[in-house]
Amino acid sequence: GYWLKKSARGMGIIDKLKYADIGNKKIVAIIDYKTGNPEIDLNNLVYGISMQLPIYLYLANNSTLGNIEVAGFYLQKIIHNKLNYQENKEYEQEKTKLYRLEGYSNSDTNILDKLDSNYVDSSMIKGMKTSAKGFYAYSKVLDSNQMKKINDIVDNKINDAIDGILDTKFDINPKKIDKDLKGCEYCNFKDICYMKEEDIVNLRLQSYKDFPGGEDNA
Repeated sequence: GYWLKKSARGMGIIDKLKYADIGNKKIVAIIDYKTGNPEIDLNNLVYGISMQLPIYLYLANNSTLGNIEVAGFYLQKIIHNKLNYQENKEYEQEKTKLYRLEGYSNSDTNILDKLDSNYVDSSMIKGMKTSAKGFYAYSKVLDSNQMKKINDIVDNKINDAIDGILDTKFDINPKKIDKDLKGCEYCNFKDICYMKEEDIVNLRLQSYKDFPGGEDNA
């Protein structure tokens, strides 16, 4: 299924939005299907990079759903190569692992439990595991305040994009983070571009674990 949001600023389509009414709130999980390898990285959101899932989070927060709490937002790979046989492994169990959700979950276990009651050692969410001390270090979790900060950053980036278009600002300024040049790889006009080395904007690597803080850390 999908969910649609329209406004004067644009329109967004989410592949799947699961929700449950709990009291006066809706617990929401956002899922986007991928046919290739899922890549989700919030580390450089403050630069307006890797915005797809954060924009879906923004759409959900500004929808007609009302009072919501986000349990998580994820990518899910839906097309896989044939699973190779592994000795002493259950085929169906290994097959199920291929469809696990990849993304960020709410660190409030009362909210997360409504999406995945087995979050302690999840078979639904990749990398989700807890111990008596809390979430494992590799578990990607955010609290509600951090999710709100993401929402605010997206709101600012959308406004910046609108202002840039209205002001006809289409500068050649690809971003370079460490040795990784962002933007040019997706550009259909890079073969005829006049981009020079001095046009590249060098940025430092961020970490989503620094949220909240957002653009103050940029």
